[in-house]
Amino acid sequence: MRDHPIPAMSNGPRPARIERSIAELETLAAFLADKLQRPWETAVLPLADRRLYKEALLTISVLLPKLQAVRRAHEVTPRCECPDAGTVMNSRPAFP
Repeated sequence: MRDHPIPAMSNGPRPARIERSIAELETLAAFLADKLQRPWETAVLPLADRRLYKEALLTISVLLPKLQAVRRAHEVTPRCECPDAGTVMNSRPAFP
């Protein structure tokens, strides 16, 4: 038996995409938070727009921890003993 690395979540998104998504969501969250914290700009925004900004921030606050968990899963590369070199076994589900 040989010791083979198991690609973490091999069917999932690539680490570069995850990093880019995290960075873009953090940028968007900062932009929206900045807009909402400026009373001189918020006062002229229609109420519907303010609600959309708040909902977007809430959604981002839910998505970011999930993406960060996926990033951490990609950083860990578990190993297992496989019967032959062509077999890769994954001992955990693709998503937590």
